[in-house]
Amino acid sequence: MTEKKFVELHNGVVVEIHVEAGRWKYLVAGGEEFGEWDATLVPPEGAGGWTVRGRNPAPKTKDLAISDMAQGRGLDYEAATALAMGFMASRCDEFEYFDGKPYSFVSNAETGVLVAEALPESNARRTLSVAANEDGFWTATCSTSYWDEEHRCFMLVPLTFVLGAKRRWDRDKALRKGLHWLVNASII
Repeated sequence: MTEKKFVELHNGVVVEIHVEAGRWKYLVAGGEEFGEWDATLVPPEGAGGWTVRGRNPAPKTKDLAISDMAQGRGLDYEAATALAMGFMASRCDEFEYFDGKPYSFVSNAETGVLVAEALPESNARRTLSVAANEDGFWTATCSTSYWDEEHRCFMLVPLTFVLGAKRRWDRDKALRKGLHWLVNASII
C-alpha cells in the first residue's frame, strides 16, 4: 500500500512523497507552468548502495532529462533520501559526495570559490562558502539557519563562523575541513 504525504520546502516547492513499507519510493513536484520533475529511490544491487533517478524537464521543450545520481557510490537509505529531497528543492544544482553524504554546490572555475549546501534535514540548513581571504589563504565560512517545522520561515539569525581565519590553509585543506562540517555538522 502506498501512503502519500506532502512537504513544503523553504523555497516554496511542494513535494509529494510516496511511501511504501515505511520507506520513500517516489517524489514529485512542479506543475503545468514549469513541468513536473521527480525522483525515484532505487534500492541497492550488491554493494553499490542506493541510487536516485532524477527526471527533470528541459526549460523550453519540457522533454525529460534522466540522470542516475549516486550510482555505485554506496549511499545508505538516509543519504539517498537527502539526495532525492535536495534534487527536488534545487533540481538545477550540481551534487557531489563527501564522507558518503551528498551536498549541492555551485563553483567558479576561475576563482576556485565554492558555495555548497547540505541537503535537507530536520529543521537545520547548513551552508558553506570556501574562498581566499585578502592574504591569499583559504577559509571556510560555515552558516547554520533553523526554520520552523513546516520549513516556511527561518526562526533565528543564522549562526556563522569561519574555519581557518587565523591559519595559512591552502584551498584543499579549507575545502576538506569545510565539507566535513557541512555534511557531518562537526569540526575536525
